[in-house]
Amino acid sequence: MRGARGTLVSLPGSEGELSKSMRRELESDIAGLEKALKQTPGTANDLLELGSKYRQIGDVDKAIEILKRAEKLNTNSNAIQAELALCYYLNDDLDLFLEHMKKARELGYRPSKSLSDLYSQSIPKD
Repeated sequence: MRGARGTLVSLPGSEGELSKSMRRELESDIAGLEKALKQTPGTANDLLELGSKYRQIGDVDKAIEILKRAEKLNTNSNAIQAELALCYYLNDDLDLFLEHMKKARELGYRPSKSLSDLYSQSIPKD
């Protein structure tokens, strides 16, 4: 299976902008990853890649389910924490977005400026 490259490539709201060919490609990738994961348990990175692809096609709930499995396999992955954070943001759960983004940053994740801005803007002001 391929590594978890290309995670966190689309910003919130951009899932609706997928072309038909890109969506078909992502769905094909998902099918291949799902098939491979049925044959072998897979790694946290395999699950991260799969979860990211589900998020990219707009199935955020499925992405969260898969990413939670990845998190159980590797609690110290900043990429898994960041991907979970983005999914929670897309689900309008700002508390979990902040929690996972904080963990990701503590683990060394350096978000893009746009994601960093989302994080900063979401922090409750006293």
